[in-house]
Amino acid sequence: MNLDLTKYSDKTLCLIYKEYINDKKKVFSTHNIESDFPNVNREEFRYSLDELKSNKLINLDILGNYSLTSDCIIYMEHRFQNKVDKVIDYISKLIP
Repeated sequence: MNLDLTKYSDKTLCLIYKEYINDKKKVFSTHNIESDFPNVNREEFRYSLDELKSNKLINLDILGNYSLTSDCIIYMEHRFQNKVDKVIDYISKLIP
């Protein structure tokens, strides 16, 4: 899968995937922007979620509830080999 994402959307995807790795029991449940990421810029985060949805990486409703798609999980597993330290290292490089 070849994706063209903005850096902010890529960072958002990595943050969401990090949460998935930390608690796989919640992967197919619905999550909400407000409760999962209280300290992010809502407008930018919502834009990123829209971009991820258009790339079929997440399901997203109008209330800001989202869930990972199977394609997303497969893509991220191949990208980071399911290692949270690799995800965290990548995220830290994206933070200005």
